[in-house]
Amino acid sequence: MIRDGLTGLEFRSPGHSSSDEKEEENVQSVAEFQPNLRVLNRFIRWIDQPQFHPLYAKPWAPRYKNDPEAAMCEASFWAVLHDCGVTVEPNPNTTPDYVCRKDSVKFYVEVTCIQIESATRKTNLKPMPEAQKATNYRSLNEAIRGECISKTAKCANLDAPCVLAIGTFHAYASVVTVNKKFLEWLLTDPCIGMDFDPRAGQIVGESYPVARLRKSLFTQLFDIGGVHHVRRPISAVLVAGFGCDPPRIFGVLNPFPAREFDPRLLERIPFCVERTNLLKGEISVEWIQTGENKGVGDE
Repeated sequence: MIRDGLTGLEFRSPGHSSSDEKEEENVQSVAEFQPNLRVLNRFIRWIDQPQFHPLYAKPWAPRYKNDPEAAMCEASFWAVLHDCGVTVEPNPNTTPDYVCRKDSVKFYVEVTCIQIESATRKTNLKPMPEAQKATNYRSLNEAIRGECISKTAKCANLDAPCVLAIGTFHAYASVVTVNKKFLEWLLTDPCIGMDFDPRAGQIVGESYPVARLRKSLFTQLFDIGGVHHVRRPISAVLVAGFGCDPPRIFGVLNPFPAREFDPRLLERIPFCVERTNLLKGEISVEWIQTGENKGVGDE
């Protein structure tokens, strides 16, 4: 049981023990949602502080009971921010979720969760891999893009940058789909291009990647009107696979945000940046900050 401020909630996890926390990076040993008890207990000590507004702290316990994945996602991203040296407070206006400060810089964080069931449906990956069986799968990018579309309004009309933090506890998807290559595709929306010689009536040369920008997160190319910068209230996106140990966490910067976010505030996290060469008509991506990407709650 926990402190009186959030009593009535026991944090037990079948099959989860301290030995689980020492595993190398891998999927969890069971398919069911498994909260990181170390992170959870740290979060509860933090949120139960008397100086925080009760409108945020008191509803969290029943939210954990009713929707443990979403509630634990809030706790996990709190731990990520805390371990990056960020001072975090619950937002008294309830949205975005957190008001953050570091080095006299203020920013907001809105947290959302791609549920295990939803990630299974989107990726065609079962929560746990099947031994010696190959699987055709899709990335989580459509689900990530959907979260960005639905959460843009919550990041708007603020006095500081807003980071949208998207997490999943789907074990297999955390390992397979939360990686640099798939996150680069969020910015470029790539396809394969080929040159066609109309005189010869055939394709010539080698195929090459093309940035299509039809479904990219922040820069989109339309047939009428050219390039548009969309979802500008979201300054950056964090994507975390909390289903593996240690978690996989990466950032994606909006190249044309309403308010710029400095990724050095989260120096432990690698960020993907879009680079545009107008003279060559080329779009590329670059990763900045190698990041330690240690498991949250380790400190």
